[in-house]
Amino acid sequence: MLKDLYLEVGKTSEYTFGCYINFHLIGQELLERGGTTYLTVYLQGAAHTMDTALTSSKINLSKERAKELLVYFDGKMKNPDNAEEAKLYCDYFRRRFEREANK
Repeated sequence: MLKDLYLEVGKTSEYTFGCYINFHLIGQELLERGGTTYLTVYLQGAAHTMDTALTSSKINLSKERAKELLVYFDGKMKNPDNAEEAKLYCDYFRRRFEREANK
């Protein structure tokens, strides 16, 4: 249910010309609970608009989870499964996991 909420709130940003102020908290909870299982979902929600991209970057992850996600992210960045993943797993989104892993 959290996954669906995150994706749907992301979609609404296209129509509202903005983003729910706590959007990042939903994504953060997805990542903390599900780790790499929900990383692609997190990126899909974050990639809807400029507003979702910026707001979703305010995540605050545990150092261990951030390191796990960063390793997985780097693997997907080098070997994406499809064209959509190639767009999602990019340097723009990678920086937020690197920041969290090194804090």
